[in-house]
Amino acid sequence: MVLARSFLVWRICLTSFHAIAILSTIFRLYRRASTHRWWWDDTFACPALVADCIYLAALWDLPGLLYTPTTQTWALLLQTLPLTLLLCFVRVSLALSIARIFPSWQTTRRTIICVAIIIALAYSILAILLGISCGLPHVNIPIPRVALATICVDIISDSFLVAIPLTTLWNIKLPRDQRRLVLAGFSSGICTTAASVAGAIALL
Repeated sequence: MVLARSFLVWRICLTSFHAIAILSTIFRLYRRASTHRWWWDDTFACPALVADCIYLAALWDLPGLLYTPTTQTWALLLQTLPLTLLLCFVRVSLALSIARIFPSWQTTRRTIICVAIIIALAYSILAILLGISCGLPHVNIPIPRVALATICVDIISDSFLVAIPLTTLWNIKLPRDQRRLVLAGFSSGICTTAASVAGAIALL
């Protein structure tokens, strides 16, 4: 009974955060479309929004599925795969959002775009491994190892997304308020890292 209540509280808290993320993303996409400022970062925010909605639905449907042995594996896949795709699209969108700050001729912009491509490829491999480990039990790919690999990709990608732009902006003189805003934007990946670490720990 206590475990059920704790799980309910945990789901309510996660639902609140994801609801805020979904509503803010919808507002962002509407704002960008209405002001004709749509770019590739907004395009990748769309599948992130879809993946977040699927993950949120699976979060509430998962407890009932887990008690059915025949659907336990697919229930786990239904929750972990959208989360992996969500982290992928969020980080690619964040990387492209950072890239658009810099002029097209600047090396930093091209470097960040290359990092976004590498991030997409890395998460694609993780999603394939996760699908194989859940859908093909006879294949020896333990889910905890995939979760650990996901944490490593999260930390490395966030480190690149913070370090590369800061090395360029470090010597640029900006007002204190603007500098704090830029630092806050570059550090936003820490929140997604915390979320992915929490999800991965649940699988370990």
